[in-house]
Amino acid sequence: MPVTDSNLHHEHQLGTPSLLRAINERSLLEYLRSHGPTSRAQLARATGLSKPTVSQALAGLENAGLVRPIGQSLMSSKGGRVAILYEPNPEAGYVVGVDVGRSWVRAAVANLAGQIIARGDEPNNAMSASALVALINRLARDLVSHAGISWSQVVHAVIGTPGVLDEQSERVLFSSNLPEWGRHGLLTELQVALDLSLSLENDANLAALGERSFGWGSSASTFVYIMIGTGVGMGIVINGALYRGARGAAGEIGFLPFGVDDTLDASTQISDSYLGMFEETTSAEGIVRQAQKLGLSASLTTKQIFEAALQGDSKALAVVEQEGHRLALAIATITAVLDPELIVLGGGIGQRGELLLPPLERRLQQLTPLRPHIVTSKLGDDSVLLGAIATALEVAHNLVFQHYFDGNLKELDMANQPGVMHEWSGLKVIGAGFGRTGTLSLKSALEELGFGPCYHMVELFHKPGALDQWIDITRGAPADWHTVFAGYQATTDWPACTFYQELMHTYPDAKVLLTVRDPKQWYESAYSTIYQAPHRNLALSPHARLVHALIWERTFHGQFEDKDSAITVFMQHIEEVKQHVPPEKLLIYDVKEGWEPLCTFLKVEVPTDTPFPHVNDRDNFAGNLRKRASPRGFTRKVTTSPGRMTVLPRGKSSSSSRRIDTTRHSAGSWASRNGTFARRISDWIMVSSITVPSIRPRMRRESLARVCRYRRTMLAAEMVPIT
Repeated sequence: MPVTDSNLHHEHQLGTPSLLRAINERSLLEYLRSHGPTSRAQLARATGLSKPTVSQALAGLENAGLVRPIGQSLMSSKGGRVAILYEPNPEAGYVVGVDVGRSWVRAAVANLAGQIIARGDEPNNAMSASALVALINRLARDLVSHAGISWSQVVHAVIGTPGVLDEQSERVLFSSNLPEWGRHGLLTELQVALDLSLSLENDANLAALGERSFGWGSSASTFVYIMIGTGVGMGIVINGALYRGARGAAGEIGFLPFGVDDTLDASTQISDSYLGMFEETTSAEGIVRQAQKLGLSASLTTKQIFEAALQGDSKALAVVEQEGHRLALAIATITAVLDPELIVLGGGIGQRGELLLPPLERRLQQLTPLRPHIVTSKLGDDSVLLGAIATALEVAHNLVFQHYFDGNLKELDMANQPGVMHEWSGLKVIGAGFGRTGTLSLKSALEELGFGPCYHMVELFHKPGALDQWIDITRGAPADWHTVFAGYQATTDWPACTFYQELMHTYPDAKVLLTVRDPKQWYESAYSTIYQAPHRNLALSPHARLVHALIWERTFHGQFEDKDSAITVFMQHIEEVKQHVPPEKLLIYDVKEGWEPLCTFLKVEVPTDTPFPHVNDRDNFAGNLRKRASPRGFTRKVTTSPGRMTVLPRGKSSSSSRRIDTTRHSAGSWASRNGTFARRISDWIMVSSITVPSIRPRMRRESLARVCRYRRTMLAAEMVPIT
């Protein structure tokens, strides 16, 4: 996910030195991925990191092979000097995407830049699941070998398949078009054969993701991809994210209850091989049956029927028209429920828009006043395959950096500790304690013991893309926990503690840590820190919306200012955790107890030369928020008089101060003459509680766009001038 300027200001992030270095390196890597070749100086300006920090981070990434110098840029404004440009190393890892269809198996290998370096298609003649697994494995390995790389360089593979993976039974449901594909043990057989990190995904979902990344969907936030071929399915993208439904079956439109003209028998039973009414009539076999009813030869394939229609055959045209009418029924239903901006038709049949769209749109006008925009996929047969590559890349980027991060822990002599993970295999520790119970201290302690990185609310200050995702989860949207916590070994604090039960279900082997403290002390600490700091000044920030929705409303029901009510919720949460977590998996822990109980519970050695980290107490909390909020390079020493304001730059004498005479200059003319200082101080005035009547109204509009870049870091605390 692209990292914007506003979420990369984190040199003062709390945590261990190794974590700080990893945060800086990861931010630079993500910035390079989203912005392309960039120089050290440009990275420093864009991220807010110092030039030495950027140089150190780039050196580490370059030594690890994660970035590489790509060329030079002439800095004409600097006297003709050249600057080295850096980009992510596309050869730091590779991914494999596979599209499993009834007739064909398609596969591709891509580097981390998404460039496909090998591609192959083979007919699917497999008559059993084991034979199909062998075909997938052979095709993928042959392509990797043909690309001139070793199998060990492949980081992740994504396989697109008809049906829905049931995570509980580890079976692929609704996949009767593939022989034995729904049997027990298939997923294990695939993992053993391929021997790498692997994901199985519905083919229509991948087609939608491919369209989102490379096709028409890139310009629409809410759209659906309807696949019509051997089977029928739909991928749904809502607000830019794939929607799976409660059980992963969202988009299984083959089960829509229309399309069959015959009256249902009361004794009809639905078996595991049931395709659904809509699929039976709309898929390739249904079209062939309809053609036979109209007198066409039984030997004709779907492709031949469409070719005959293209040549003007009246019977073939009637078959195509009926197909368009059936699709119109489905699209009218889908549009009434989802109201998508765009409907993309794909698959072997859906791509024949030149024949399907005229009867479809005519029928749609008779069914609904809604007029969705309908197009055929621009990706052709590659939509599923490209979606598999795009999905694999998202996972691979995290895994490659996690491997590098684990390697740094080894260099810090932590390799012999049992908690260090060299490949991500899910969460090992789930923190169930509320914030202000020592959760940031616990985060540092867990990372010191090797259970890192650890997910804490502070992560969201430099991952703004995750904020909207967490807001949706808080409001009831389904969560893909493997994606949310990819690469993390542990969690503490909000937002994760609210969902500890869901995380226990997803990661059944994880242990649960419940941090506690004296209830009255907890309330006083929470009230004077997290409750006081953000809830007024962060009204425009996604971080504030998450805090408000998750903590103040969902957890405390809008009654946090009622001390007795808040403490009751706090105590009830503790009792609830005790009831839901088996005793052998639960540690009720006060960070004042130090290393001993924590290490005993996690079965690791007690650090003999490292004191237990006690960080982020009440005073430190306020100080760090002030640092995060302060305009870079300036103190809060501000003196004002009517029409005039004086600001003292950090570390300078009063003779270095700048005086703004707002009675003589408009905000625009003053800002144009004072450059960076104007941008910083105007943003500061805009968001702070300082009142300068003659400046603030004039600068409001000019500052509004600029304040968006600062709000996630500068609005973390009230900016009360220090006099």
